[in-house]
Amino acid sequence: VGCNAAQYCISNSVNLDEASAWLDKSIKVKPTFTNYMLKAGMMEKNGKTSEAADLEKKAMTLATKDELDQHGYALIAKKKYAEAVDIFKLNLKNNPDDWNMYDSLAEGYNYTGEKKKAVDFYNKALAKAPEDQHERIKGILAELGTGN
Repeated sequence: VGCNAAQYCISNSVNLDEASAWLDKSIKVKPTFTNYMLKAGMMEKNGKTSEAADLEKKAMTLATKDELDQHGYALIAKKKYAEAVDIFKLNLKNNPDDWNMYDSLAEGYNYTGEKKKAVDFYNKALAKAPEDQHERIKGILAELGTGN
């Protein structure tokens, strides 16, 4: 029992007290991005936005680059584009040699309508990306009207 069971309870709005206890225990044993984010989501649902924001900040310090990237895309799915860009910026700051961080930030900028920034970061991603990603990135750049 742990994060998966708590996630189920939160998603289905059932046994929330039990889910909260599982998350508290999980955090006590080993704080992770996942258990902090689940607890933050539960607190936000309960109107405790300040406490939720504090937990999210803690979660960000524990996140792997993949967790941050996935979180950014989850924010995009919720149409929280500016927040996603902030997450992608943080991830790029922490992982400046990873081409995918440039690609994700470019996509975030594309969603916020900042096409010039999107093009800039897609070009940076292209310069660092493995060969098997070049065609995809060039296709996006062409769609953005850069002719690359």
